[in-house]
Amino acid sequence: MPTLSPPDDRSELPADPEPPPITAADRLQTRPERPGLPLTPAASRRGYWRVMRVVGVLALLSVLVVWGLRDTSVLVDDDLLDRLVVVADGFQPDLLTVDDEQVAGYIEDASGWIIDVPQLPSLQVVGVGFADLTQQASVPAIRYDGADGSTAVVYAYDYVFLDSIAGGLRLADAVYARLADDAPVDTRRLGDAYLVSWRRRAVVFTAVTTSETLAEVIADGVRL
Repeated sequence: MPTLSPPDDRSELPADPEPPPITAADRLQTRPERPGLPLTPAASRRGYWRVMRVVGVLALLSVLVVWGLRDTSVLVDDDLLDRLVVVADGFQPDLLTVDDEQVAGYIEDASGWIIDVPQLPSLQVVGVGFADLTQQASVPAIRYDGADGSTAVVYAYDYVFLDSIAGGLRLADAVYARLADDAPVDTRRLGDAYLVSWRRRAVVFTAVTTSETLAEVIADGVRL
């Protein structure tokens, strides 16, 4: 006599768990890897010529782009760096001071956040405050003056802030990729502004200035 299989009651099976969300810390500390596939001889030849074309394009770009700050990025309205540029134009410090300890103390008293004030060559701290990026989000901002009379506004933020503003402002994928490198420094030009972003452990700093020379000074200093 044939036997009957038990009913396939899939409703009793547990549902697959939802994957955990990707946080800003995950994106800054890891870079995605693409799995490889075995290649046939014909595919290998096609892959070789693809690689050669890519090498040729990169060689051309290396001639056209002398320094990373000359790269421009097309950003959208909700891009964090674009907002930092807009806010920097009208930023006025709440506290005028040339004392790094007073700057750090002001930030700690106002937010409870302890940060190391960046030491930038040929630049002097002149004041600190908080910059309102949206109605709900603000970040510490430090103003520096250069020896040539130029100025820079340096913002400080962290992983928690990047996650909290994910629905309103976002950091471009290209910046995440640079900040995940062994030398976590990103340089770019947006319109008339030059930006240098760098990471110190969990803290990200972004300097905004209209002086290309000053941006070069900042980028060289944070790479040391």
